[in-house]
Amino acid sequence: MSRKSWSSSLQQGPIHLSDDRPMDTPKRKIPPVPKASLEEGILQLLASAAEMQQRQDLDSALQLYQAAMEKVKEHGLNRQKLLTGFKKKPPPLNKRTPIEWCLLVGDIASAVCLLGSPNAALGELRTIITTERLEQVLEAGADIEYRIGPNGRTLLLAEAADGRHPGVRAALDHGANVSCMDDNGDTALALALADGQLQASPIVADLLEAGADLDTRNGQGQSLFKVALYAEPEVAAFVITTLAPLTAEHHEIMRTWAISLPVHEKKWSDRCSFGVLSLLLDHGLDPNLQFQNPRYQSKGASTLLEIAIERQADQLVVALLEHGAIPHIEKALLNGTLSTIDLILTRITPLKESQYQQMATWIKTLHARPNKWPERDREVLKLLLDFGLDPNLRRSAPPHSPLIMCAASCGDNALLQKLTERKAKLDVKDDEGNTPLICAAQNNHREVYDQLKATGLNDSYFLFGTVWGTYAGH
Repeated sequence: MSRKSWSSSLQQGPIHLSDDRPMDTPKRKIPPVPKASLEEGILQLLASAAEMQQRQDLDSALQLYQAAMEKVKEHGLNRQKLLTGFKKKPPPLNKRTPIEWCLLVGDIASAVCLLGSPNAALGELRTIITTERLEQVLEAGADIEYRIGPNGRTLLLAEAADGRHPGVRAALDHGANVSCMDDNGDTALALALADGQLQASPIVADLLEAGADLDTRNGQGQSLFKVALYAEPEVAAFVITTLAPLTAEHHEIMRTWAISLPVHEKKWSDRCSFGVLSLLLDHGLDPNLQFQNPRYQSKGASTLLEIAIERQADQLVVALLEHGAIPHIEKALLNGTLSTIDLILTRITPLKESQYQQMATWIKTLHARPNKWPERDREVLKLLLDFGLDPNLRRSAPPHSPLIMCAASCGDNALLQKLTERKAKLDVKDDEGNTPLICAAQNNHREVYDQLKATGLNDSYFLFGTVWGTYAGH
């Protein structure tokens, strides 16, 4: 055959290979890879990536993590199970999870890859990473207004609620909306004040500097100024200083806050009883503010000073007195400690006649039998004598015993000595004709009896007897 005839017989254009299979023969199907094998292969990828991280080859690690996550997505596998759920894992995953390896070496890019997105990484990692790592998550593309968790809180809101100042600062630096609210209607400022701990102070300061409004309400409708009063004194002080001069509305909030304090047992904390109240006194709170105290229902309203006395808050007592609080002596004698009573009497000296009358009224409340008087009441009596109580005062109820006879009955040598030093009359009798010597003898107080006798009192009884021989033991 000639070359011409041979070449002319060649097929022109693309060559098509014939398929000798019959038309009805099905194509061969590739069997699917078992799920367990897929998971094992992905775990090997994850383990290899962690090994790259140990070698500080972060680029290679990221590529391996990306390949693993693409397989997870392609085959619809459980991402969380692959990252944390298997008991048997190839090394180095048997020591740490992939996320833990990422955080250990500071590989935030790989952590974002594993968690699916910068936003997911923000929600998952914000509480366990440093501020520097948090900045890296934000720079990776996380939305600063992304809602984290069930309360619909952004990064700023969540960090403010948790009292983490560095996180708040980072959020503000990345343009977080300071007026943003969570699902409860609370702003970052409201959440920081509700936290109320000492670390809230710089958070509140930064939020206010960024434009947060203190003259608003929280999600429950409470004034943020009122919320601040329940915070630590340092936080409350910062808020009050920022708002100064305070308005009439602020003063009304201060008043209602003070009268709403629980005043019984231990519910009135030291923080409230001194720190915040002292601060409010400095900013115009009425020191003679009255409110209902269940303990004194029969005597009308009580004052902050009376509650401070009852709570033995001496620092607050001083602050109240310095700001013009008027003490009720009888209530102070009923409930105050000896040191608190001494403090009050020292502050208000010289005493008025009405205040001495209140002392006498308190003495009426003492047990009818002086030998039943507790040591505390006897010590208070000694203190009152130092502040000018009449040493010849008689009890108002029959038999109208003078104090010297009460001292003899209870066997208190120190009280007896104090009364004699204050020139109490010794040769006195009550309505029943009893004398101090008789009272001492009736109660078997020999030492007091001898002390009275040493002052010159005659202990003879009729012709040959003595008061002690007649009354002692009877």
